[in-house]
Formats: sequence, C-alpha cells, structure tokens
Amino acid sequence: MKVLHAAVSLNPSRGVVQQMESEQQVASSLHLDWKCQLLTGRPLESAIAKVFYTPGSRLHKYAYLRLKATGWLRSVSADYDVVLLRHSVFDVFQASLSKSVRNIWLVHHTLDLPELQSLGPIKGTTLRFFEQLIGNSSLRYAAGHVCVTEEIANSVRKRVGEAGHNKSIIIYPNGSSARLKPAEDNRGSRIVLLFVASALPSWHGMDLLAESLRSSSKDVELHVVGNILPAAIIGAEEDRRFVFHGEQSMDRVRQIGAGAHVAISCLALERKGMQEACPLKVRDYLMLGIPVYGNYRDPGLPDDFAYYRRGPASIDAIVQFANETKHVGRAEISATSEPFIDKTKLMTSLTNSLARHIKKLPDSFS
Repeated sequence: MKVLHAAVSLNPSRGVVQQMESEQQVASSLHLDWKCQLLTGRPLESAIAKVFYTPGSRLHKYAYLRLKATGWLRSVSADYDVVLLRHSVFDVFQASLSKSVRNIWLVHHTLDLPELQSLGPIKGTTLRFFEQLIGNSSLRYAAGHVCVTEEIANSVRKRVGEAGHNKSIIIYPNGSSARLKPAEDNRGSRIVLLFVASALPSWHGMDLLAESLRSSSKDVELHVVGNILPAAIIGAEEDRRFVFHGEQSMDRVRQIGAGAHVAISCLALERKGMQEACPLKVRDYLMLGIPVYGNYRDPGLPDDFAYYRRGPASIDAIVQFANETKHVGRAEISATSEPFIDKTKLMTSLTNSLARHIKKLPDSFS
C-alpha cells in the first residue's frame, strides 16, 4: 500500500513540521511506502517541504499556495492508494479536491467549529459559517477520515450527517519517537515548571495559571519557551518566577527541561469546546522523562496514568503533583510512557487500518 500524507500551510508552526518529519522517520524505519509532504508558502529547511512561493500580499500568497498545492496533489494522487490530507478550514480548493479525487482521506487534529467560534462573536461566527458551508462539503466528499481522538471523530460524524454516515473513520493518536531519549535530571529543591508554545491562544490557559501564581507565594519557577513576550501574560513582567527563553531548538528545550519537575500543557482546553486531546508535545515531554499537567482527558493514556495529571489551573495542585513525582527518575517515566505513545506502534496500527478499509471501498477508491 502506497500512502501520501500531505499538509498545506502558508506558514506552518514548528510543531506541525516536527510532527510530519517524525512520521516520515518512523515510516522509513518501518520500510513503509509512505511519503510525508508539507506544502508551504515560505522557504523551509526540511526534507519534507515543497515550497510554492510568490511575492505579494498575504492573500495573494495564500491563494497561490492553495492553487498550486491543489494542482500538485491532483497530479500525483493516482500514484498512491491513499492520500492523507490535513484538513484546512474553509478551503474551497480542498473541497474541490475532495470531490474530484476519490482517495482523499482528511486528517483532523482539533474541533474546528468551536475553535473558530472562540475567535470572537463577529470574526468567530463569520469564520464558523464559512467552515460549515465549505468545510462540511470537504468532509462529505472525502473517502474517509483520520482523527486524533474519538471526540473529534464524533464531531466529524455529526458534520457529515446522513450523506456520509458510511464514511470510514480511523483514530490515530499523536505519538513520539523512541529516538527521543530522557533528559538529564537536574531537578533541585525549588519546583521548576516548563511551558513550551509557539503562540499563546486562550485555550493554553496561561492567564489562569498567572492569576493563580499572583495569589500564591510559592517558591517556583515557570520557564516559558517560544515566541511569547512577557507582556503577553498579565503580571509576568513583574514576577521574577517567570523566566522567558524565547524560541529555542529541541536540544535547548531538552537542556532547559533537565531542571523541570513538571511540564505544563493546555489549562483551558474547554475554551475551544474540547474535553480531550493528545498533544505531540505531551508525548515528547513524557519521553524526556518530565511529568505533565493539563486540564483535559488524554485518551491516549490510561485515566490513572501516574505521570499525567488532569486538574485545574492551580499552582497548589501543580506543586503537589511535582512533589509526588520528583523522586521518580527520568528513565522510569520515559519507559513507563513509551508503550502508550510509541509512534512506531501507532503508525503500524494506522497502516493496517487503512489497508483494511481501502479493500472495502469500490475500485475507484483504490
């Protein structure tokens, strides 16, 4: 079975790039006939990148990328049994592609409609309307869907409605590569927290954690890594417990994480209508041997998993979790986590599921 996994993004985040690069590495190690391709509108130093660049306004660049990427996908689709395409919201080019190319499977990483609505009553409502109009068409015409959680899969089922009730849906949680070895263990007596993000949308809940910190005198450090300025977090500029590092490489994140007792994931995921998530960053933290705290259920991990704690944005609760896990070594945390988040196992399962599903489809799909 020959598979193309593509994503189209004018300016892809580092997380998306790392996610697809990791998948390509694992596919190669498994000797799969599998190609990851990131179609982008900006120069990108990555073996999986295919750049369609043109000068001009952002709108012009966006339309050019979508037009060129759609044409390229259409031209190569017949060379593959399955084309996995990361879903892009309100994309008319994708809707046209899904309708005319019969082996397109859409890949979903979030609940698009609530996330768009969270952008505000005017902007959010407008974008949600266009996604319902255009995106639902893409979903109905796609041969099948791959979702990272069952919650997202249920949303897709609802959106396709009766017209797509027989669509194949496969659950494919995020995973981490076993190549990611545990970080050094430089934890000291002072509780150190780690937060990594390329941006600061509301569902990260950093405002809630900052508020909890302001009302607490606990002697902790919160290390913030990413393109986030202190002014973006109320009170952070005056609070010496915040340490800002700016954007850093994975090796540097590993060095900073060596002193971390707990890594912080999303603390307000309900702001985009979600109760479940399985972020790639959480998998990477666990492989580094760093326990993780978030406010949502992670369906890829057992509900009673010792090194992921679900709770509110409370510094007291986070410090308690840090104290409970601080004597557990990095290697033990990593080894205990690996069976649930190993990308090799998850990708093997996805490949087998796709192979079973395409055998059930009409000849025009395979």
